[in-house]
Amino acid sequence: MELILVRHGETDANRQGKLMGSFGGPSLNPTGRAQADDIAAALKAEPVAHIYTSPAHRARETAEIVSRAIGVPFSELNDFSEIDVGRMVGLTSAELRQQFPVHYLEWEQDPATARHPGGETMLELQERTWGAAQALAGKYGDRTVVVVSHLFAILTVVTRVLEMPLRGFRRIRLEPGAMVRIEPGPDKSEVLSANETWHLRTRGQDAWASASGPDKPC
Repeated sequence: MELILVRHGETDANRQGKLMGSFGGPSLNPTGRAQADDIAAALKAEPVAHIYTSPAHRARETAEIVSRAIGVPFSELNDFSEIDVGRMVGLTSAELRQQFPVHYLEWEQDPATARHPGGETMLELQERTWGAAQALAGKYGDRTVVVVSHLFAILTVVTRVLEMPLRGFRRIRLEPGAMVRIEPGPDKSEVLSANETWHLRTRGQDAWASASGPDKPC
C-alpha cells in the first residue's frame, strides 16, 4: 500500500506559533483553504481508495475539501490525531518556557519520553500512529490511502520507518499542506518522499520559519 500522509492546511494559530492540540481547535485560514485546494488538485491523478482524517477541525476541513474535489469519501481516524499537549494548548513558545520551564528542558533533552503536562509522550503518539498505519496496510493491500494529519503525528511515522530515534524528528521539515509518501509493510517499510510541497501555490514559509523550539504549531 502507498500511504500518503498530508499535513493539514495552515491556520492562524500556525502563524501565531500557538500549540493547538489533538481535538477541536481552529479552522483553516484563507491560506490553509487554498492549500487544501492545491492538495486536492495534486491528488486527482492518484488512485485513492479512501481518505482518513484526524477529527481536529483543521484536519477535517482539509479532508472535506479534498474529498469533495476528488470524489473519494473520508472517515475520521482518532489514531492519527495530533499529540495531546494537555494544559499547554494555546500557548506560544515564550509562554511555554515561562509556565512550564521544567517540562521545556525535559522535552529538549528527551522528546520521546517527556510527557506534556496532562497529555502524551511522543513515544505514545508513535505507538498509536504506527499501529494505525500497519492496520491500514493490512486492510487496503496494494491500494493508495490518504491520511490528513498533523506535524508530530506524521513525523512519528517517518522516524519509525527510517528506524531513527524519535529525537530525529527535529531534522525533518514538514510544512502545512505538505505530503509524505510511505509504503508500510510487515517486514520492510520505506519512505518514498517527504515534505512534498511542489503542489502548493501558497506555502506560508515565512510563518513556518519563524516558529521554533518544542512548541512548533501542529
